[in-house]
Amino acid sequence: MIHISDIPFLDTDNFFIFHIAAVCTAFICAGVAAIKSKFGFRDFAVIASTGMLTLLIGSKLVAFDNTQWAYLFREGSLPIENGQSTLGAIMGLMIGLWAAAKIIGKQESVLNLFAISLPLGIAVQGFACLSAGCCHGDLTSVPWGITYGPNTRAYTEQVQVGMIPSDALNSLAVHPNQFYTIIACIIIAIVVWRMQSFWKSAAGSFLFAIILYLSYRVIEGLAGYSLPSKELLGMSTLIWKVVILLLFSLILFIRERTAKLSSQAISSERASDQYYNLKILALSFLSLTLSIQLADWFTSDQRTIILMIVFPLCGIVMLEKLIEILISFKHLKPGLAVMVAMVLMSQTADVPPGTPNSYTSINLTSTFGKFGMDHTFNERIVQDPYCDDGPYWTGDHIGYKHKYIAGGIGLNRKIYYNERQSTLLSLNIYAGREEETVIESSSSIKPPPIFKNALWSINPAVQYDTKHIGFGLGLSIGNVAYDRNIISNDADYNPQDEGRDFAIQSRVRVFNEKKFFVEVLSGFDAGAVGEYNWQILGGSRFNSDKYLLKAGFAFTEHSSTSFVLKGEMLLVRNLFLSPQFIFHQKDEYSSYSEGGYRTVIGLEYRFHDKKSGK
Repeated sequence: MIHISDIPFLDTDNFFIFHIAAVCTAFICAGVAAIKSKFGFRDFAVIASTGMLTLLIGSKLVAFDNTQWAYLFREGSLPIENGQSTLGAIMGLMIGLWAAAKIIGKQESVLNLFAISLPLGIAVQGFACLSAGCCHGDLTSVPWGITYGPNTRAYTEQVQVGMIPSDALNSLAVHPNQFYTIIACIIIAIVVWRMQSFWKSAAGSFLFAIILYLSYRVIEGLAGYSLPSKELLGMSTLIWKVVILLLFSLILFIRERTAKLSSQAISSERASDQYYNLKILALSFLSLTLSIQLADWFTSDQRTIILMIVFPLCGIVMLEKLIEILISFKHLKPGLAVMVAMVLMSQTADVPPGTPNSYTSINLTSTFGKFGMDHTFNERIVQDPYCDDGPYWTGDHIGYKHKYIAGGIGLNRKIYYNERQSTLLSLNIYAGREEETVIESSSSIKPPPIFKNALWSINPAVQYDTKHIGFGLGLSIGNVAYDRNIISNDADYNPQDEGRDFAIQSRVRVFNEKKFFVEVLSGFDAGAVGEYNWQILGGSRFNSDKYLLKAGFAFTEHSSTSFVLKGEMLLVRNLFLSPQFIFHQKDEYSSYSEGGYRTVIGLEYRFHDKKSGK
C-alpha cells in the first residue's frame, strides 16, 4: 500500500495550487488554440470568461444532493456547497461557451478550442483531488492502493460511516481513481489531437472529447473500483452518465451528417451585425455582475479563479469597447492624451532624442484576501479580590477573521523629461466589501456578532524617479484599512465606524531600477486594502521596460512578517499584467492564529504619446 504523504508534492495544502493550475492549464491551452486559429481576442476573452463562470456554477449545482435542491426551490436561495462535480463543470462550460458564442454572433468552432485543453485541465485537477483525498475509489487490497491521513476527505468519510475509529492513524486503502483519471485524460487529449481533421462539424472535436471522457466514467462505474453511485433526482449518477453519453453521441452523429457551414457565410454574417459592440458590453457586464453577486457562494479557490480570469478579461474588453463606442478609434489616442493633459495640467515639452514616450494609461485592479485581528468588547474596570494592586481594565478579547474582496479603476499619466527622469501622476478608486467572522471566543457575548462592511477608497499619488533614486507620496481616503485593535462597549458597535479613514502613502527607491534596486513602501499598493502595511522589497526590470519583478517582506501592526511577491509583464502590445501576492504564516502569539494572504491582479493599458520627430 502507498500512503499519500510518501508521494512528493501531494499534500492537502496543495489542493488550492493544483486546482488553480488545472483551470489555468485549460484556458492557456485554449488561448493557444485561439491564436493558432486566428480567433479574435475580444471574442475569445468574452466567451472564455463566460464559460469560466458557468463552469464554476455548473460544478457546484451538480454537486447538490436532493435535500439541497429541495432547499433551493423552497427557500429561493442557494445552499452552501463546497463540493464540486467534474461532470457539472463540463456541462456548465459547454452551455456557457455555446450561449456566449450565440449571443455575440460568433459562428466559428468555439467549443473546439477547448477540445484538447479540457481533458488536460481535468488531468491536472486529478492531482488536486489526489492530494485532498476527494473523488477517491472504493476499498481495495491491490498493491497500488492509497491510504490517507487525518484531515483528508477519504479519512473523514470512513470515520463518519464507522469504517475506522476517529483516532486511526490512516484510512483504509482505496483505489487511486484520481490517478486513473489523469492517465485516461492524457490519452483522451492525444486521441482528440490526432483526430482533429476527421470531424466535419464545428464542435466535432469537443463533443468527441466529452464522449470519450463520459465513456471512461461509465467504464469506471461498471468496473466497480469507484464508490457506489449516488442518486440525483431519482436516478443514480451512473445512469445519468449513460444517458448523457448517449445524448452526446446522437448529437455528434446528427451534426456530422448535417455539417454545411461555410467560412464565407460566417464572415459576411459577422460583418453585418450592427449590435456586436452592445452584445460584447452586455455579456461582459453580465459576467462581472454574476461573479460579484455569487461571491459569497463560491469557495476561496473559485473566487481566485474569477479574479484571475473573469475580472481581467471582461474588464479590459468592457473598457476597450466603451472607449471605442464613445470616442472614434481614429481619435482615441490623441483625444485621451488631450483630456488627461487638461486634467493634470501637463504640457508637451521638447525632450532629448532617445527619451521613452510619455503615456497615459487606464488600469483595472481586483484584490481579495483575509487576515486576522482581535476586537475587544465590554471593556470595564474590575477589582481582583485576591490582589491589592487596585482596579484594572479588562474586556472580552475575540479573534476575528476578516475576508474581503474589492475592485478598482485608475487613471495614470507618466511624463518622461529625459531617459532617466520621469513623473507618474495617478488616481485610483476602489470599492468592495468585507466580512468579519469569529475565529474563536471565550467571551460573555453569546454569540459574538458578525459584521459585513462596505469598502471604498480614493487614492491620489505622485511619484518622481531618477536613475538612482525615486520618491512617492499619496493619500488613502476611505475605509479600506481595518487595522486598529478596536475597543467598544456600544450595543450597536460596528468596526466600519471605527476603522482608518485616512492614511499617508509613501515610497522611497534607491539604486538603478533597470538593474537592481531596493524599495520601501508604506501603504502604497492597491490602496492598502485589508491592512495598512510597510514593505521592504528588492527588484529589477532586467534592463527592459516590459518586465518587473519585486520580492521582499511586509509588516503590519497586528501580524508577523509576511512574504511579498510582485510582478509586471507585457501581455500584448501596450497591455500589462501586474500580479501581487502577500502571504503570512500562522502565528499563535499574534492576531494571526491562522494563515493570511492578499492577492492583487491588475491590468494596465497604455496610450503612448507620438514621437516629436526630433
